[in-house]
Amino acid sequence: MRTPIILTVAMLPLVFLTGCSSWFKAPSPIDGKPATAAQLAQQQRQLQAEQSAAQAKLRLELEQAQRTTTDARASARRTFQLASAQVQADTQTKLQQLAAQYDQADAEATSAMAAVEASISSRLQAMAEQAEQQAAGFAAALADIDEQKTMISGLLDVAEGAAGSFGPLGATLGAAIGLGGVVVGLKGRRSAEATRQAAAKVVNSIDALREKDPAFDAALQANAQLLNDWQGNAGKALVDSIQQG
Repeated sequence: MRTPIILTVAMLPLVFLTGCSSWFKAPSPIDGKPATAAQLAQQQRQLQAEQSAAQAKLRLELEQAQRTTTDARASARRTFQLASAQVQADTQTKLQQLAAQYDQADAEATSAMAAVEASISSRLQAMAEQAEQQAAGFAAALADIDEQKTMISGLLDVAEGAAGSFGPLGATLGAAIGLGGVVVGLKGRRSAEATRQAAAKVVNSIDALREKDPAFDAALQANAQLLNDWQGNAGKALVDSIQQG
């Protein structure tokens, strides 16, 4: 009985040497079926090849995605840069337009203000000159009135004293030329026109009497100095003005 067991053990190396390894199998990690070592090695090599191909495909997809992302980013950057440059250019143009509009408005306002100032200054200057001329005119008018008053006073003094100073000749003269009425009229209205008219009446009457009555003319010449003293400068100036013109 021991002989067969010993024989079997002795034959094991022979079995391995003769290629009977297909007798040994194990479940495959892929499908779970029994497989020999050669089959398992083949499955492993196939699996590794498939995994390598899948990994290569994934790497390719990753690279493509990276390139797509990079291109998209570059395109977005270029679009942003172009848009930003356009916005900056538009903004700069708008700012320049606004600045030009402001400068024009400021220049127009300055010009308008200068025109108003020049107009007002000219009008003020004209008003000042007119006021100065008017003041000079008023001063001249008032001086003329004072001169007229002086002439009137001198003529009244001459008229009031003439009748009594020439004695009987003076009384005759006063009655002949209406000297009393002249004096009363002058005292009642001391205006320049009334004075000149009254003075002209007196002077013209005396001149007429001198031409008609030689004795009267001689009496006036004899008393010429006394008559000048009575007339005074203002009265004499008025008489000379009437006789000259």
